[in-house]
Amino acid sequence: MKLPSLAPVLVVGVLAGLVGGAPAPKPRQTEPDEKTVEAYKKLGATCFKTKAGRCGKRLPGFRFKQCDDTKLMLLPPVDVPFALHLDNTEVTDDQG
Repeated sequence: MKLPSLAPVLVVGVLAGLVGGAPAPKPRQTEPDEKTVEAYKKLGATCFKTKAGRCGKRLPGFRFKQCDDTKLMLLPPVDVPFALHLDNTEVTDDQG
């Protein structure tokens, strides 16, 4: 007794997976969006890239030459990992 071939079933299954499957994931964003960059620049920041760390990746960053606790509270959220350079500023660790 000869069994029917499964080849047509496999082809249909693969095609169904391609047509009705989940959409491909979007590439992971690694840079802040332009609106965020402009908001930081408006508050006096310059943009930079960190040196590559142990993982070999460089992060986007914002550097302030003048910043205090009040300005720090105005900074908008950033949707990607980033660096914030605050050396020689008036930012404190006061929480109230």
